[in-house]
Amino acid sequence: MATCSYTAKEDEQACIICFELMITPRILSCKHIFCLDCLRRLRGIVSVKCPLCRQEAIIPGGNVANFPIKFYKIKVKVPLANFLEVKQSCLIPWSFKSYFVTNDGLYSAIEFDSQTIHLAVSFDDPNLWVNLDRKVENFVITESYIYAIDHLTSKILFTKKPFGINAHFRIFNSTKTRYLMATEDEICQCYILSMCKDKDDCLFFYNGTLQWSFPNCKELGCILHNHNPIVKTMEDIYVMIDKSNGTKLRFICCTGYSQIYDLFPYGILISKSTTRKIKKPSYKKSKYFYTEYEKNEISTRNDKHLSQEITMELFSYNYSLLEEKKIDEFHNAMMIGTTTNGLVCIYIFGEGLKIYKLK
Repeated sequence: MATCSYTAKEDEQACIICFELMITPRILSCKHIFCLDCLRRLRGIVSVKCPLCRQEAIIPGGNVANFPIKFYKIKVKVPLANFLEVKQSCLIPWSFKSYFVTNDGLYSAIEFDSQTIHLAVSFDDPNLWVNLDRKVENFVITESYIYAIDHLTSKILFTKKPFGINAHFRIFNSTKTRYLMATEDEICQCYILSMCKDKDDCLFFYNGTLQWSFPNCKELGCILHNHNPIVKTMEDIYVMIDKSNGTKLRFICCTGYSQIYDLFPYGILISKSTTRKIKKPSYKKSKYFYTEYEKNEISTRNDKHLSQEITMELFSYNYSLLEEKKIDEFHNAMMIGTTTNGLVCIYIFGEGLKIYKLK
């Protein structure tokens, strides 16, 4: 697909044909921008005539959806260091298999023990643990429940909090899945976002019932406070989806290694990480190990032998994904997660977990 360097002004974000906000804008060869639905109504057999300049734009591949996509970003220059450190926390054991951040603290599961979840209360050193009645592949903890994926059957499991030192799971849904996200509303109705076990479809559940599936997903993004999910497609596009029917609401392009979070009430937080390889030290017969990472994948293994320098930039967006602000930058760091009360958890290699809030 062709690219275009045209940058739209803020007042150009409404389609001049239908006067609606352009959810799916497309750029013609003359560099004028219209929403996809209007272009479909204007199309001829092989081309679209621009209603502004009257130039004919050949339809790529016979489908107006193949015109280049315009991703709006209203860039606002703001000073960096917009985060205030509120806590220097524990060192995370880098043998973990998965982890999850809540208002309680940091939950983590050790790689060689997928039947125990450790809890660092208030983000101090891990001081509590929960014994699970079976091995799990992935887990999510909300205010009222813990959800997990069964290691043997790939089914979604759940159990209610508080669960003491032992947790006994029940089946939430029998669909075979991989990866998991969950949230609840004020009356404890649950919303779960997961990936299909055998294909690249994301699945959305409400109270144990599959509501819809969304194709061509690369990875899960997050579930917003209003319970609309965000997923990342194979084209590196974050798509916000309507929770009720599975249709697209908003989207934004985000290539490379990135992660997306809801930082309510401030907006959506996206971390974008890039790496620069450095000389790898020799450590034969070392008890430490890590993997060579390619294509901007970020190492989450032992940080005593980093083979690359990591720059992580943090951007905030409003909930329409139309405004972008770079709010901070960290080096040799990775995002761990956000809490529903507005805290941001970042791991600094060599220093440990740090807890921040926006100034």
